[in-house]
Amino acid sequence: MATDGKSLNNPQDNVIPVRAGFAGAVSYQAQGIHYMVRAESCDINAKQEINALPDVDGAIDHTRYWLSPFAIDGNLTFPLDSAQDSDSFAVFERFYTDAVLRKADGNLQTRSENRKLHVRYYPGYSYTYLDMAIDSFGLSVSQGDVLKATVGMKGRGRQNMETGDQPNFDATEDLAPVRAIQFNDIEIMISPSEGIEGKGGMTEDIISKVVRSFDMTINNNTEYVYTLSSALTPYDIIAKKREITGSIQFAGVQEHLAAWAATHETRAQSAVDLTLRVKFGPSTTIDLFKLRGVVFQIETVSITNDLVETVMNYRAYGHQGFNFEAISKFTDTSSSANDDVLPFHFHNL
Repeated sequence: MATDGKSLNNPQDNVIPVRAGFAGAVSYQAQGIHYMVRAESCDINAKQEINALPDVDGAIDHTRYWLSPFAIDGNLTFPLDSAQDSDSFAVFERFYTDAVLRKADGNLQTRSENRKLHVRYYPGYSYTYLDMAIDSFGLSVSQGDVLKATVGMKGRGRQNMETGDQPNFDATEDLAPVRAIQFNDIEIMISPSEGIEGKGGMTEDIISKVVRSFDMTINNNTEYVYTLSSALTPYDIIAKKREITGSIQFAGVQEHLAAWAATHETRAQSAVDLTLRVKFGPSTTIDLFKLRGVVFQIETVSITNDLVETVMNYRAYGHQGFNFEAISKFTDTSSSANDDVLPFHFHNL
């Protein structure tokens, strides 16, 4: 029983109110534009470890500690929707572009621009995360579900959010209600790779009639760079060698693809193209991106009392007919993701 005159059964008497997350919101700022993100989840946070020194000093407990550098990282997940001309699709395009475009020196194009992530946890508790880089970008869809994007991010700073950066809906851009992009809107096409001798052994297109699920992850392998700069914040964030991996789950076995994957050793080049398409209406289908240099592993299968399914993992490699890259720009599937003609230019120092 409370003795200070306040009742524990009356929430209004509590000093600290509890909050629900639905009042929160997320927006991504790029080149001065705020993109409202209808996020399913966002766990991006500032972190710092406190570490004990393992001194041998006769004491039972640790007596000294040291501070790890600051790190900002986490993931943001959101479903895509079918309104191609609304902000909710434009934010996907922005994230994708920022994930795949590299500069001539190999780093992310966004490292020359300051990307920000504004997160309102609830009114009165909001942060802006500064100089954000996309560490990974993933897409996944399963039968009976919606197409989702997951963005892994790293940043170099955090500050209290300014009033003008509060994420909110814009009635002129953010449509409501609007239907999400569903599994029946997606088409996966696997086709012989152009520019590979003998088409790499693949002789016909494979359409996703028996695909049960699809996923892809672009991993930029970013790394914090710390220096003796009198600060615990990262000096910079660099992107390293990119890895593009994923898997496709089939109902039964895709006989042609499975047989082809089992005979890689017979060919010097053994790759296909993979295109992801989305229907936005009865007569509108858009190729979101194309992967080149895709090499599939042999299928894995297990048997139960349920549906027999096979899974084929894949990895996309740089393709000589694609400027030595493995992925296209957004909706520009005829060119690679690099803005430059060749992988990297040399600079006269």
